[in-house]
Amino acid sequence: MLICKDHAIQQEAAPYLAQRRNGREAILTAEYGSGKEFLKNCPKNRYSFGFYYGKRIWDMEREGDILKLQKELVDRKDYKTAKVYNEFQIMVSRLNGHKDWLFYPKEIQLEHTNRCNARCIMCGHWNADKRKCRDLPKETFQRIIPFLPFCRHVGLHGYGEPFLAKHILDCLQVYQAYGVRLYANSNLSYVPEELLPYIGEMFDEINVSCESVRKEDYERIRQGLRFCDFVENVEKIRKECPKVRLNLFAVIMRQNLEQLTELVEFAAEHGFAKVSMTEMIAMEENGNFGDVPSQYPDLLSYALKQAARRARELQIELDFPKEAVRAYEDTERDRRRLLCQPFLMGREAAPRHGASLLFDRQKITRKAEEQSIHRCEGVCDVFGSQMYCALDGKLAVCCVDGYHYTAELADIHSIKEYWQSPGVRIIRDCFERQKLPAVCNNCNFILLDRLKSLHLPDREGYLRQVNEREGHCE
Repeated sequence: MLICKDHAIQQEAAPYLAQRRNGREAILTAEYGSGKEFLKNCPKNRYSFGFYYGKRIWDMEREGDILKLQKELVDRKDYKTAKVYNEFQIMVSRLNGHKDWLFYPKEIQLEHTNRCNARCIMCGHWNADKRKCRDLPKETFQRIIPFLPFCRHVGLHGYGEPFLAKHILDCLQVYQAYGVRLYANSNLSYVPEELLPYIGEMFDEINVSCESVRKEDYERIRQGLRFCDFVENVEKIRKECPKVRLNLFAVIMRQNLEQLTELVEFAAEHGFAKVSMTEMIAMEENGNFGDVPSQYPDLLSYALKQAARRARELQIELDFPKEAVRAYEDTERDRRRLLCQPFLMGREAAPRHGASLLFDRQKITRKAEEQSIHRCEGVCDVFGSQMYCALDGKLAVCCVDGYHYTAELADIHSIKEYWQSPGVRIIRDCFERQKLPAVCNNCNFILLDRLKSLHLPDREGYLRQVNEREGHCE
């Protein structure tokens, strides 16, 4: 069975299909839409799969065919088909439960720098020794290049401000050559003019970080930045790069708990497509457990409901932790508790330069499995199809966990070797045994219910554990 609507491809493939007598075989082609729709609705283990390319059918279940086709696509510089084939390989591997993963990450988050021009009070940079910050070495970037033919998106994302990175222009030109689309997480405090043509042509979206649209509070939260520069750059991107989607990302904390509606209004006024709000995760290094918004549950619930109502009125998409919305009882009690606290709760002094998640990732161990306390079903979407690479070449579980890494890029010489490396294997084993890795016990993707391939049977128990861990159970 050929999964393709293109009549020309149907005619071309007919002689080759006539030689296949297996009624349970589905043949995919580079026609992305039809193949993706079929795979999304296909029952598990119903078909074996092939891929029609170069006047032959390649077996998607056989390692030899997979590796040969990957090489041929790269040799031909057919990066468009390579990306389609790779995404189908991910979906087929999930459907048929392949033990050997031979697909490449379809998305790579690469830390081009961990330098930042701000010390935000909820971020690892608050407690970082800025003298240790640096940029992505050229040799690390070179090791990423073999992944790019199969990669759809690269995120300029890490613990630094991406547009500050040295050699960023050179990296953009490489991405362009491989047909890679881009996105970035940025505070938009600095946007060089020479990057604007690349942003306009190659970027699908920019996730813009902002916690307050009150000048004084913005500059107290994002210390070192100026609110006027931020607004000017938002307007510059909207004017010079109109096709780029802007999303406003806000961390909810005690300091902005009553400003959520203002963030929605600012986003609507300045042409943002979406507002995404996440609860702050406290960091021991920052001593900011008192800023966690769930310590004010009634006020948090009320503020989120008001923001959601305003978003509906302004017809702007709002993503927020819906479990935090509840029947509130005493918002005034919460407000009095909140207002009696100083803005930084005694943290106006210089930050402590102790251990920092920017520099101190540790190799993941079997404790990730041994200390697992939650059951799960499926494989995390992020882990199973993305790669997060820090500028030192350490490959983390994902962008949420800043404390561990699974492997080092310098030790990876093939995609099979990556998926079978000891650290990656630990995480895979957890999911295969239906155990959520311990490093996932405080995951924003789970908290915001963004994962489609991973299910937690006791989601309420997971949320309760997160609250207890943060020390703000009622």
